[in-house]
Amino acid sequence: MSIKTHRNRDQRRIRSQWSIRRFRAGSPEGPASVEFTFPTEGGGTSRILIPHRELRHDRTLMDLFADRLPIFSSKVGLSDASQLQFIRDLVSGYKRPFELIPDRTGFIGLNGFATYTEIVYADGRRQPIPQTHLLERQLFTDVKRTRKGTNKILKLARHSTYLAFGFGVALACPLPSYLKLHPNRANEETAHLTETGVFNFSGRSSSGKSSVILAAMSLAGSPGRAGTLDVSTRGLAEMASDSNDMLLGLDDTEKAEDGVLVSTLKKLVHTVPGGRSKRISRGVDQSRFPLLYWSTFGLCSSPKSISKLAMENGWDMTPGDKVRLFDIRVPRSSKGGIFDLIAGTPTERAKRSVKLIKDLERGYQNHHGHVVSDWALYLMAKDRSKQILKLVNEFVEYVGAKHDGWETRFAQKFGYIYAAMMMGIKAGLLPWPDSFPLQVVTRCYRKARRSAKTAKEQAIEAAAKLYRLVLNEDRVVDAPSTKGHNTAIKITKRSIAIRYRKNGKRKFGVLDDALLMLLGSPKAKAAFMKFLATAGLLRGGHGHAGTIQEHFKNKRDGKLHDSVRVWCVDAKRFSRFMKKNEIPL
Repeated sequence: MSIKTHRNRDQRRIRSQWSIRRFRAGSPEGPASVEFTFPTEGGGTSRILIPHRELRHDRTLMDLFADRLPIFSSKVGLSDASQLQFIRDLVSGYKRPFELIPDRTGFIGLNGFATYTEIVYADGRRQPIPQTHLLERQLFTDVKRTRKGTNKILKLARHSTYLAFGFGVALACPLPSYLKLHPNRANEETAHLTETGVFNFSGRSSSGKSSVILAAMSLAGSPGRAGTLDVSTRGLAEMASDSNDMLLGLDDTEKAEDGVLVSTLKKLVHTVPGGRSKRISRGVDQSRFPLLYWSTFGLCSSPKSISKLAMENGWDMTPGDKVRLFDIRVPRSSKGGIFDLIAGTPTERAKRSVKLIKDLERGYQNHHGHVVSDWALYLMAKDRSKQILKLVNEFVEYVGAKHDGWETRFAQKFGYIYAAMMMGIKAGLLPWPDSFPLQVVTRCYRKARRSAKTAKEQAIEAAAKLYRLVLNEDRVVDAPSTKGHNTAIKITKRSIAIRYRKNGKRKFGVLDDALLMLLGSPKAKAAFMKFLATAGLLRGGHGHAGTIQEHFKNKRDGKLHDSVRVWCVDAKRFSRFMKKNEIPL
């Protein structure tokens, strides 16, 4: 065979390796684009998706190709003009219908659902979604390893209220959109959501909170898609839009200062549940900053509870805030952390919890992206809207939230998590017993409801806790009743207060450092003492932040002291205050 024949075959092969597909974004009427597939220097094959408008700009178009080092056949030639003509001939010669590229994840009508990587159709077809050249800088591996590996992660949730709840949130994300697509919902509008919400796991570091968020995100794709705390309002809206009908996860909150964390939580409250971005000024390029829409639930974490952060940073949360941002307290590691359902002594639970968290992290890093597509297929197989609404209403009724509008709004969002978990079990996606979802979601609901109490309710609750402690003989030290008595009283680490009489009245001298341990932070302590002072329970002083100095000889930490600084609480008034507020003691 001649060299010329070989050359001609090579040129035909190169030319045949060039191919195109044409797409519309978002809908059949959406912006058009062209995907080119072509050979490159070094023996590779490259793909590039180019908006149709860029085919009009010769230099820009050729620059996009030049970065990939494409190989053209010798018949095309080396000049930009001949290569441009070849590219345009490919486009004009394409006669097949446009394919659809969704402009975001989630449902595409009743018969299609877009994940991060593909469109899943109700009939089982799967169409890969091409990546635009603008997004290729931040590619994620959204489907990795096996479904069997993911099942092992799901089985770990049997030991964890919080991990199971996180998985439930991930499956609940597409349900609000799904209901809107099914207009025949038996007129059960009472369970239809007009807004979604964000669930925050609060607690000490190393308890596994971040692992729950990343594991829940792994049901849909790469856990690397989790957002960070350092985000603008527009950036948060873009993240939410990119997570339409998928879980929005925010990680890295442990590194933030309280003020910054509260600022981000406020953005979450006002951005994510509403489902639309702020309108950008007409003076700004609308093609670069379009109005965005989405429907999603969010997961985030914080070292302190939302209520404590709000109290310490002057955030007066409205009832509306509290039905959009929910706080769920995670136990410390000695109680198992996120793996709260394991048995054993505190030491055994802490040790086993560490191992289970490592197993979880290894699992979601190596196996992800295998559940949400199957979940979408299950939802599209038939109209399940009545079943969803029935399960939501079932949960709302179970927790007794039927007769209060605010309480119903609060409970409904947990009802969606319950519905998703129950249906996930029925679909064969969640390897859990049928009784598990109600146990998990009820526990998280109760915790969130307690955390949503008003500042006054929280202060009264703290007052009740303090009152129970000062009535405990093991936590209170009696001062000498005789004036001038030189016997030193012994103050231990368990001591909460000193009991004594002054001006004929019984007093509790609450120790400042014990109060700090009770309330958790100086800001929370200051807010609580202000509440007690306003209620008329404190005898004001001139010491540190209102404490007074009582001259009782005392021994503390092996050292003798002539006086002790305390918060002076009138015992009789304290008792009356508790009875007036009808607090069970």
